[in-house]
Amino acid sequence: MRAATRHEPGCGTMKSFWRSERGQGLVEFALVLPIFLAIVFFIIDAGWVTSQKTAFDQGYMYSSWEISAGQIGDSDPLETSPSRAVYTGARVSDALMETMRGSNLWGVLPENVSISNAEAVFYNEEEVYKVPGRTAGDAVPALNRTRYMNLSADIRYDIYPLTVFGQFIFGNHITMEKKIINPWKWQDERSYVQAVEVNNNTGTLYCSGQAAISPNGVSSNDDMKSQLLQAISNLEEVITSAGYECEGIVRLNLYTTSMEELWPHFPVLQEWIAQHNIKSALTAMEVNGLFETLKVELEATVVK
Repeated sequence: MRAATRHEPGCGTMKSFWRSERGQGLVEFALVLPIFLAIVFFIIDAGWVTSQKTAFDQGYMYSSWEISAGQIGDSDPLETSPSRAVYTGARVSDALMETMRGSNLWGVLPENVSISNAEAVFYNEEEVYKVPGRTAGDAVPALNRTRYMNLSADIRYDIYPLTVFGQFIFGNHITMEKKIINPWKWQDERSYVQAVEVNNNTGTLYCSGQAAISPNGVSSNDDMKSQLLQAISNLEEVITSAGYECEGIVRLNLYTTSMEELWPHFPVLQEWIAQHNIKSALTAMEVNGLFETLKVELEATVVK
């Protein structure tokens, strides 16, 4: 007696097809996974590096603003303090580091900061003026003494990528360097610094002079304030369109046909500078004329 064998058509073919599909899926997953992880790690490290660069920019500015004479050791009463005193080395760098540690708001890692060539120069300025005396019409001399501090230092910050992939792309670490160069203090009220040194930047943008010209290329006939606002807006658009940030401006030139007419509106420019935390060298010049009816023009150099 012969046994009957039942055969299911297509069953073996379906199992084979399923195994083939599963194997192909595993191969595709194995190929795509490294690319996916590389993108994820790049996003993580790029975000980390960017945030640390921003933190350092804010931290070093905070430390230069907030450091006090008492931290450096110049704490004698103004009446008895020497007319000029110079402090260098660890006394100044330690005070800067202490102030930077207090700027935890900015996310700076103090262990990655190194400070060199730190110097603080203190000096007195005296002004004699007249005040009313005890009798009518009488005036007696009075003395006003002000003590100033000029601070300079080279500050270095090392940024370490978080992942091995980040180290492969960015290197073992990225070094940022800032140099505080302010021989005087009066420029602080005018929203600029005397000099800016930039090291290890990844790009430089040289902007043509921007004035109050519409997108259609028509020069403005408006007053000085309106033209200044339009020039600022145009400059900002050029910078952002190029992938840069206004905070990266290191050189700003201003040309105007009338400094007398511009000066009452200078706070407009100062507010914009403060809004973007711009620390740039600035030159303002009065010229005989600009293109057509234009009254003010801004020219910038930007780094990132």
